[in-house]
Amino acid sequence: MSYNLKSVVVILMALVLFLPMRVLADSLEPSGAPGSTMSNIESIYNQNQEILNNLNGALECPTAPTPKTGQMISEGERDDGALRLGVPLTDSNRFSDNGNGTITDNLTGLIWLRYASILGRSNWEDAITLCNNLSEDDYPWLTDGSLEGDWRLPNRSELKSLRDLNYYNPCVSNQSGTAKWAEGNIFYGIQSDKYWTSSTYLGGTDFAWIMNFNEGEIHDFRKEWPLEDVRPFVWPVRGGYQ
Repeated sequence: MSYNLKSVVVILMALVLFLPMRVLADSLEPSGAPGSTMSNIESIYNQNQEILNNLNGALECPTAPTPKTGQMISEGERDDGALRLGVPLTDSNRFSDNGNGTITDNLTGLIWLRYASILGRSNWEDAITLCNNLSEDDYPWLTDGSLEGDWRLPNRSELKSLRDLNYYNPCVSNQSGTAKWAEGNIFYGIQSDKYWTSSTYLGGTDFAWIMNFNEGEIHDFRKEWPLEDVRPFVWPVRGGYQ
């Protein structure tokens, strides 16, 4: 049997198209019966935890912890005062004085300005600008090397991490985390009053979240407020996990 050139080309093209598909199909054939794919909750948790541990090691930073609220008094079965869940606040030294006008929270890793009300009261947009523009050039006691853009207005979660609900007026612990804060113990000028967060209240974007350090209450407040002596205070923060 003889083939012309056109027939040979057609046969070769068919082989080129067919053989790789056949080889690929053969490589996908299972070598045996499938094993069990069932996993219990514990094994899934362990697998996820291993992944998190590997990521933390690769990034060389810890996972941001969820702190205890600090509440010690129980008013109901399995309430916050009874369970006290979260990372302990009283692990020997809650706050550290960096000796440069800043304080490190050893629980969260956040760095706070030592003088909690030095920037005074303001409206929300001005509060953001005040924090963004803060640098060590602004105060002789601030010697941390910070430049404009290093500081910021804390978000809702960051500001909330400072409160200790075992205390009120204000709801902040002392340096060791074992008692209520007093003036000059690690911080100066904490007001039992409202403080801004950088988080907008999405129920009405003319409002932002604030926290009242008297009892730790969190609620929304209008970003622009005409009465200066009613506006929230501004407490800058820097650092944190990204």
